[in-house]
Amino acid sequence: MNYQKHYDTLINRAKNRLLEGYSERHHIVPRCMGGTNRKDNLVALTAEEHYVAHQLLVKMYPGNHKLIHAAKMMTISSSNNIRNNKLYGWLKLKVSASKKEYYKNNPEKHPMNNPETRAKMSASMKEFYKNNPEKHPSKSPETRSKMSASMKEFYKNNPEKHPSKSPEARANNSASKKEYYKNNPEKNPMNNPEAKAKHSARMTEYYKNNPEKHPSKSPETRAKRSARMKTETNPSKNPETRAKMSASMKEYHRKKKLANG
Repeated sequence: MNYQKHYDTLINRAKNRLLEGYSERHHIVPRCMGGTNRKDNLVALTAEEHYVAHQLLVKMYPGNHKLIHAAKMMTISSSNNIRNNKLYGWLKLKVSASKKEYYKNNPEKHPMNNPETRAKMSASMKEFYKNNPEKHPSKSPETRSKMSASMKEFYKNNPEKHPSKSPEARANNSASKKEYYKNNPEKNPMNNPEAKAKHSARMTEYYKNNPEKHPSKSPETRAKRSARMKTETNPSKNPETRAKMSASMKEYHRKKKLANG
């Protein structure tokens, strides 16, 4: 469709008539594109024509975010400016795309890059979910599933941003989990036999497919485990554990002896 032709037709018709009743002043060449307030750049349009004119301008100059914003603002009602026109889906999408492009080229102006704005948003969300716990995303299996899929896709495309790649993020995550399970021991997966079994099966399958990532393959991990075993938490310091280990070894050697005749 030739949007310029439709726009010119609308403007020329308005120039050659005397409009009676309510009208709105329109800049033929928008001010954001260098237009002035001179008489030859102004034309009187009906409210409907004015709205159509701005939609045509967005179609003609899809990369101009100021024109998109102006068209969107025309859909907002006020006591002095009543609009019956609905905000069309294409215009909403255009606003969204325009914002993304703008913040892509001006990342420093994005609200999420402002510590103060992020803190306010975080506090606001915490307060909201505190007063409406049933609306928290974690309460909806469907929402949790969507969030999980979204995060997996994001980290798949941006592996360098995964928390596991940041020592600081890993330390914070570990400290947070320890504090949570300390205050809610009943929710610790390790206190749930079913959860422990699932975790064990998952880890066994993972190391089966990725043997090179097994802790036993890492000298650093082996050294840490060895040092930990030599401390006071060594199972050998626990009579009950020692008895279990002894019984297990006896059973192992008994079966081995039977197998060898």
